[in-house]
Amino acid sequence: MGKMTFMVVKAGLPPVIEQFEVKSEQDTYNIIKNAVGGYVEALRLSDTCTLWVNEEGKINDLKPNFQLLDRAGIPQDYVVGNVIFTGVDDNGSTVGLTEEDLKLIEKRFISRTAFQYNA
Repeated sequence: MGKMTFMVVKAGLPPVIEQFEVKSEQDTYNIIKNAVGGYVEALRLSDTCTLWVNEEGKINDLKPNFQLLDRAGIPQDYVVGNVIFTGVDDNGSTVGLTEEDLKLIEKRFISRTAFQYNA
């Protein structure tokens, strides 16, 4: 496997691109679980990019992170707690982000507190 590039967005802080050493699929799962601080839930952004959130974040009253906007820029929902963006390959496996994925994420962050999910 090797080094993988992910983007971590901690609640209230700017996004950070981080590299992780990954030796197995279990390593990838542990990185994602540790990044969000609990059980994980995947939100597919594109064919090659996934946003992972804490599945119980709202139940556990985690700190708000950003709003999810529709194509018109209207808030539809919000994300709480820390999140991580990863890539996904043709087989559905989690992989590192590509430059194209990073550009997609950057484009969809309208501001630090608003992300266009349904673009």
